[in-house]
Amino acid sequence: MGAGLTLDVAMSATLNMTPTGVYTFNASTLVAGDINPGNDAMPAANLTKAVLAAGTVSASPTGYCITGGTPTLTVTGAAGGNLQWQQSITAGSGFTDIPGATTSPYQ
Repeated sequence: MGAGLTLDVAMSATLNMTPTGVYTFNASTLVAGDINPGNDAMPAANLTKAVLAAGTVSASPTGYCITGGTPTLTVTGAAGGNLQWQQSITAGSGFTDIPGATTSPYQ
């Protein structure tokens, strides 16, 4: 392959990546008549599968729907994922992402 080119490789359907941890993938090339086999190894690619934890969400003040104003939203104990706060103008349905609301605490 030429410099900067890529090749997608299909993984076996029996590959079990369910357990958490770090999975390392190594690749190399093998070409008949290769005059420089020292450059056949490619950098290893690592995939980390983390344990996911939802965490606990709180709002302050808790009655902001009644009192008005802007609440502070906080999540504690979350791990292994990305945070995206959402909002709804109805009671419990039709949630949409709040643009830029990806941190805790968020106000």
